Formats: sequence, C-alpha cells, structure tokens
Amino acid sequence: MLGGLPASRGEQSRGADAGAPPPQLCWHFRLDGCRQVDQTLWFHRAPSGWEPSDPNPFTPDGTYDRGWSCFRLLDREGETLFTGRAPNGLFVAAAERRVPDLAWRVCDFIRYERGQGRQVILDGPKEADCVEMIRRAWESTVDERAIRANDPPVVVHSTPREAWPAIERDSMLKSTARLRAEGCVSTPLPVETSEVAQYQDGEPAEYADHIMFGQPGNPVVECIIVSKQRGSFCLDADARYTPGVRLYFDLHAIIRDGLGVRDGLHLVKVRDHLPLARYLLGVVGVEDIHSDRPGEEWTPRLFTEEADRTFQQRWRPSGRHGGNT
Repeated sequence: MLGGLPASRGEQSRGADAGAPPPQLCWHFRLDGCRQVDQTLWFHRAPSGWEPSDPNPFTPDGTYDRGWSCFRLLDREGETLFTGRAPNGLFVAAAERRVPDLAWRVCDFIRYERGQGRQVILDGPKEADCVEMIRRAWESTVDERAIRANDPPVVVHSTPREAWPAIERDSMLKSTARLRAEGCVSTPLPVETSEVAQYQDGEPAEYADHIMFGQPGNPVVECIIVSKQRGSFCLDADARYTPGVRLYFDLHAIIRDGLGVRDGLHLVKVRDHLPLARYLLGVVGVEDIHSDRPGEEWTPRLFTEEADRTFQQRWRPSGRHGGNT
C-alpha cells in the first residue's frame, strides 16, 4: 500500500483489445540526440473529463484488463501518493502536486509499466503540460545505475522476528513469490477475505517477485508489519504492536550494481532476492535497543526512532553509511 489508500478488488474483465489507439491520443517521441523513438516512452493521454471508472477510451469495447495502468496527476496540494485497482480492473496510481520527485516518478512509472508489457494512461489537469514535464525529466532517469540526488544512502526492510533466522541462514533476503515457491513462507498468508489480502490481490502480479524498502525515519514500514499482524490496514504510527527486526541496506551499492528497480511508486525495489554479504549494513531488533520499555508498549513510531538511533550509533563509526546523512 502506498499513501494509505487500500485498493478495491478488481472485477474480472472480459479482456480488452489492446490494439493501436487513435494516433492523436497516443504519445511517443524522440529524445534529443537519439535517432530512434524510445519505445518505452509511449503512453496514452487521457481525454478531457476522463475518470478511471469510465470505459477505456482506447479499446473498441471500452474494457480494461490487467494489461492496463494509469498515472493520475491530481489538481490539489499535498504530498500523498495513492494506488489501487478500480472495479473495472484498471490499476491506478494518483499523486498530489507536492509528491517529491514527481516528474521522475512519472517517468519511472511509464518505463516500468511498459517494460511489463502494460499500456499506460496518463491523466492530469487540463492546464498541465504533462508531456513537456516528462520530456524534461526523461533523460535524467534513463541510467538505471545512476545515483540520484535524493536517493538516501540507506534503506530499510522490516520483517517479522521469526523470519530473521531463516534470512540469516540463507544469507539473503527473498521476495514473497520466491518464499512461496520454496514452500518456506515464515508467516501465514493473510486470509483471502482480509483487507490486506484484497489489496495485494489488486496489485500487479509481479509485485510479489520484488522486495520493497522504506527510508530510515519513516515508520511506514513498521505500519506494514502492524497491518499484516491485524489483517487490516493500520497507518497509525502510534498503534501498539509487536516489532520484528529492521534490516538496513546500502541503497547506493544496490543501485550501482544494477539491482535497483524503479517503478515510480516505491523508493526502489529488488527482484527475487538480495544477498546480505555485500548490501546488509545492520540488523536491529528490540533486544538490541537499550530501553526499559515493555514489549507491549512499542509503536511503529517509537520502534523506528529507537532502532534507527541504535543503527546509527553502531554502524556510523565503521565508515559505511549509517543513516540519512
């Protein structure tokens, strides 16, 4: 979940004909200095007044299937990024004006979605020049191994306490899909009727093939643990819960080695697995924190603050990245 908007469960569509759309509504163009059209920069510009709940304007019968997605630029202030699947089957990402690095996110989203074979609909305020925004930002997002100015040096993945011994034994962090394939998912999958399960069912299928990360200082990764424990979404950073362990990774090394996947929605993700030896900087659980706080009194906010502080104290002297510095 991104931005706190659970997805509604997508209805089964009848199968859209993803044939060539009317040329005046399909945008692709050459980048400066390139001889050929960049085929990843190819999207449909939504017609004026279109809503994701409307019929598909680019298929003969107006249907969508899992091969369609949409990025909406919302005409309102704010820094929230929402995702969800509309009842008609369309996967939708919607961003408010002040979402950080918005132009880069849109470019990453288009490139990623096209790489997955999906058709992208771009929707924005009538007065916004979305195409020009993308054109200006596109070249600066092409190099997948480039460290961007706002890439934090360290990212965090939070996992249940009982999952850590297997991660340590295997010397790698594995995606949910790989764990399922190996028959070694360490925690029960949420029941099909749970809110979390319904949201995951609405995500693109390959999301389960990836490992997601968050930034130090942001309790959202702990809120995900709370949500999984409860089976329903909880974005309350002050909710009581049982913390797991926080794994801190060297994001810059991940990106330089070509393992970082940018989909425009997550900070970065890694496909299938991530070796610990090269990228893991530290591991912090409740037992590593010097605190007298009883376990039942932990909240996502408090555990994030205390664990991050412990990590910075332990690993900053090593000369490797030790936090958001």
